[in-house]
Amino acid sequence: LVQPTDAITCSVFVSDGVYDVEDSKSITIENLEPSISSVSITPSSEITTSSVLTCSYEASDPDEEELSSSYSWLQNGSEVGTESVLELNPADFEDDDVITCVVTVEDNYGGQATLSTDVYVNNTAPSLASLSITPENPTSQDTLLCQTGEAIDLDSDEVSISYSWSIDGIEQNETSN
Repeated sequence: LVQPTDAITCSVFVSDGVYDVEDSKSITIENLEPSISSVSITPSSEITTSSVLTCSYEASDPDEEELSSSYSWLQNGSEVGTESVLELNPADFEDDDVITCVVTVEDNYGGQATLSTDVYVNNTAPSLASLSITPENPTSQDTLLCQTGEAIDLDSDEVSISYSWSIDGIEQNETSN
């Protein structure tokens, strides 16, 4: 099998019975560039600031050479990783961040191809550590209190708490706890 950079020579011998003449011509086999047909990030949706992202690709080389690959993860254009997996964390990532995986493949002769894809970090819903109404077994004469634990937001967004009361499914005007 012919490989890139191989020198191929064609030699011709001509003879008229008295004289013999030899001539040859050589060419060098060119390297064909590899190509990447797709790059994907999983998961591709519902990404939060705590997600673990994996980048994968499909590539080929017309010379059937083995390809090496490299990864570059970008957060809003700045590099944040160079492995196939990127672990997000709330301290370094925010909702609406654009996360890009750039894949570069290279053949044994320096031929390269690069392709990238993006995903977006979504906002994570806040949660309450606890919620209760006291007293637990009220009478019609008791004053009720709605108590909440700490409001937690993994994205470190500012959280506000508001209250609404209903009696048998009918919303009341009271909005305090």
